[in-house]
Amino acid sequence: MEEIVTSRNNPRVKWARAAREGRERDLIWVEGPRLLQDALRSGWAVELLVSTQNRDLAEFQADGLGSVAIRSGLPFLWVSAEVMASLADTVNCQGCAAVLRRPVCTALPAGIERWLVLDRVQDPGNVGTLLRTAEAAGVQAVLLLEGCADPYGPKALRASMGASLRLPIRQGLPWSRAKELLPAGNLRLAACMEGDHTHDGFRWPQSWALVLGNEGQGIDKAIEADCSLRVSVAMEGGVESLNVAAAGAVLLFEAARQRRNMVATDASEP
Repeated sequence: MEEIVTSRNNPRVKWARAAREGRERDLIWVEGPRLLQDALRSGWAVELLVSTQNRDLAEFQADGLGSVAIRSGLPFLWVSAEVMASLADTVNCQGCAAVLRRPVCTALPAGIERWLVLDRVQDPGNVGTLLRTAEAAGVQAVLLLEGCADPYGPKALRASMGASLRLPIRQGLPWSRAKELLPAGNLRLAACMEGDHTHDGFRWPQSWALVLGNEGQGIDKAIEADCSLRVSVAMEGGVESLNVAAAGAVLLFEAARQRRNMVATDASEP
């Protein structure tokens, strides 16, 4: 085992802390074996793996992270529990973390039909939850417009349960650029409090882009006017609106339900 770093002022510790605090814009910080495994499986560039001596070498190798580090020759740092606590973004750190190179996404896969577009969704927990929901509901790509929370920030990463690391994402886009990425014939759906249709009151097409807006202000009016259809969640009682992540889940899973039903119908036809 390499020497254990016990100083918070160690240059590599200070560099990792800067990544965790967002002061190194080309880097992101992830914690815990689950997120690290997602990052490694997805082919993310690992700049540094960090583990505390509380996770002994056998445990570290057993969970797959250590064997990857050793086999790939990834930079690795053993630290004391005190140093790890100073680095961790969570109260109960699981004893391992990594600094990753932030992806530069210049292209998206061809043939994408199902898109999620977020307009100024500012709470990182909402962004992460929406990414997790989008992946579960079969969304194939996500566009984050200007003003959205960073999908690779620690809170968004935890809320996404790794979906941030697996989904194709473009972020920081103006709407004028984002809409150019949507294929011709794609139905743009603006989620609004008062829509032309309820979420289950129309047939979702094969190709669509669902736009969800800011927690307090909704979708920018210019973007809403540029959409083909306004859709709202059917609600009862005295509730006026849902949290954006809850509304997104209702809408996305209705689209997924209809898609599954169409597949089942097609399969049953002679």
